Amino acid sequence: MRKLFNIFLFVLCIVAIAGCNDTESSEFKLEIKAVNTNFQATGGKGYIQLQSTGNITADVDVDWCVLKEVNPNEVVFEVKENTGYSGRNALLTISNGIEKKAFNIGLFQCIAMIPGVSRSMATIVGGMAQKLTRKDAAEFSFFLAVPTMFAATGYKVLKLFLDGGTEILVNNMPALIIGNVVAFVVALLAIKFFISFVTKYGFKAFGWYRIIVGGTILVMLLLGYNLEIG
Repeated sequence: MRKLFNIFLFVLCIVAIAGCNDTESSEFKLEIKAVNTNFQATGGKGYIQLQSTGNITADVDVDWCVLKEVNPNEVVFEVKENTGYSGRNALLTISNGIEKKAFNIGLFQCIAMIPGVSRSMATIVGGMAQKLTRKDAAEFSFFLAVPTMFAATGYKVLKLFLDGGTEILVNNMPALIIGNVVAFVVALLAIKFFISFVTKYGFKAFGWYRIIVGGTILVMLLLGYNLEIG
């Protein structure tokens, strides 16, 4: 019964995503009117004039280009001096209707209810389907995990209290505190490395890893190997 419910909810999410995407273009408008994006080696300020409806967001993929002002009529940025001998390129992404995109990405997260589906990858794919950059999609995926993990933790703690496990929680409080601090530090380092890796190299390595490992498991199952643990 639970599997049927998960499948039903998954289908419902897909229908909702399709419905949102069909109406998005009619609700939001974004048009570039004028640009100033060419600079000398000394750098300077640039702008992109817009005609838009809805909230505007902007993101740039390099640290030598800094956003100064973002509004529905104009995006202003500053380019730092180029101390090298080669030209530089930056990707500046401007979008509107970000609330609708965030909602759609949240629906993609529901796909992770299917056993074996990665929550992070589901939301990253959802972000890229909403035209986010790889870096933005990965960062939003981790931010989206915060309320999910908080809710799951709160449910576990509540269930522990209702089951009369308060004494277990109190007796193991030092270990829980140390474990949470260590997990927080390790998570920060892992997220920083992952986002840096994805920004430079993309997701190809993870895709090949899934294909190789998944293919190996399928071959072993077909050959009759018992892969059960315990």
